[in-house]
Amino acid sequence: MGVEEKEYPVEEEKQSFSAAEHQDSPKESTEYTAEEEKRYKEGSEKEYPSEMEKDKRRAGLRNYSVERSRQNGKIALFVLCIFAMLFSFVLGGAAVYLYYFSTPAVFSLQNTEKETGKEEINLFRVSTKLKDLQELITENYLYTEDAEKAEDGIYKGFLNSLLEEDPYAAYYTKEEIEESQNQQKGIYQGIGAEVSETDEGIRIEYVYPDSPAEKGGLKAGDIILRVDGISVRDLSLQYIVQNLIQGVEGSSLEMIVLRENEEVTLRLTRGEIVIPPVETGDAATMLKDSTVPEGEIGYLSLRGFYEEAVEEFISQYEKEIEGKKSGLIIDLRGNPGGDVDAATRLLDYFLPDDLPKPVKATAEASGAIRSITDREFLEGETLLLYTEDKHGNGKEWYADDRHEVDMPIVILVNQNSASASELFSGAMQDYGRAIVMGTQSYGKGIVQTIRSFTDGSAVEFTTHYYFTPAGRNIHKKGITPDVKVEIPEEDGQSYVQDRTKDSQLRKGAETLYTNFIHG
Repeated sequence: MGVEEKEYPVEEEKQSFSAAEHQDSPKESTEYTAEEEKRYKEGSEKEYPSEMEKDKRRAGLRNYSVERSRQNGKIALFVLCIFAMLFSFVLGGAAVYLYYFSTPAVFSLQNTEKETGKEEINLFRVSTKLKDLQELITENYLYTEDAEKAEDGIYKGFLNSLLEEDPYAAYYTKEEIEESQNQQKGIYQGIGAEVSETDEGIRIEYVYPDSPAEKGGLKAGDIILRVDGISVRDLSLQYIVQNLIQGVEGSSLEMIVLRENEEVTLRLTRGEIVIPPVETGDAATMLKDSTVPEGEIGYLSLRGFYEEAVEEFISQYEKEIEGKKSGLIIDLRGNPGGDVDAATRLLDYFLPDDLPKPVKATAEASGAIRSITDREFLEGETLLLYTEDKHGNGKEWYADDRHEVDMPIVILVNQNSASASELFSGAMQDYGRAIVMGTQSYGKGIVQTIRSFTDGSAVEFTTHYYFTPAGRNIHKKGITPDVKVEIPEEDGQSYVQDRTKDSQLRKGAETLYTNFIHG
């Protein structure tokens, strides 16, 4: 069926019709044919939109178009934001990758090379090689790999790379750090003997009473040759003690020693060793010397500088020495050091709070290391020590406990007095509050920092030099005693067990009595 086309009168025709209805015109002018009238009626029945309706419709179309444009704009903005976020993420990841894993020529590594002359480790290269090694082990290793031991070995190897310049650098597992802390407190599993490194070799200096070493026949003066068939000739003292001598309680070892030019084979069973941190006594009673009256000079030895030992030392002083003796001998021979804070705690106890800083030491007496900063110190407060890192930054310690020990004091040191024991001796010497006596001390004027991880493991390495109040750093030099006293060679291994042969203790007691008490 076709589409019917209809014709409708235009406006002029409509107007003519309308006008014709109201004019007094002849009747014939208003008459239409039947066909025209029918067409007109059909046209008048149709409804057409007015101009206002058309305007509303147009406005609606415009509003719809604007709203649609707004929605499209929001979508475009959202997509643009997502793209920007992804781009930022990729760019940031690339920057992190380049910073941490790129070649040493990138970023801060160039500055490190200029400062140290050495490249930093290339972590990307290392991680890639470790991955290759792991693949080789996984595919070809005959036995079962211990992943935990492998991981610890990687960390230990990393820290071992520092040993050439820093013999104190180490990585510790959780168990090892706990064992190290116990040893510092005088509790460990071993044989119960003190050893030192000498020109002859590793020598037994002291055997503790009722220890596995004493029960197994070990004696002071013995030189260790082999442990469980392993020669100790080219091994470090630290390695020998930690890896060959110490061990699980109840386990045993075979030790071959040189005694009076003969080899002696011993079988020793390890046990738990508890070393008293402090020994106290009366100098005259210990020496059995009538020239020094009993009850005048007290004796206190300290085996290590850690918190519990220092508190025990102070407790014994207040119980046995304070108000009862006229002089005091502090024995730090063989004291390997310990915690800096423990050393400053004891210094604070002995020194008043308001001493002026000692005169700066001369270059000849200050040791191998010179301070690289001219820092200003507090006036009117007793400086105990200060530290300095490679950038010249550090920390100072001052006395503030309002306590002092005012009596004549002799401090005994020897070649095995190190670190915190030198710090204590040096500060007391700087302020003229004690006479240092014995032989040149070890010479460890550096500080190690231990940093722990969340899994209980820890790393230790050297971070600072320390300086005495007079500006001395004694690293690789040691404390020079005010009065030099040697132990005769024939008494070198027996004086600890037989104090009548202790020439250094005797000289200290005589000096105090003659110069400060009797005089």
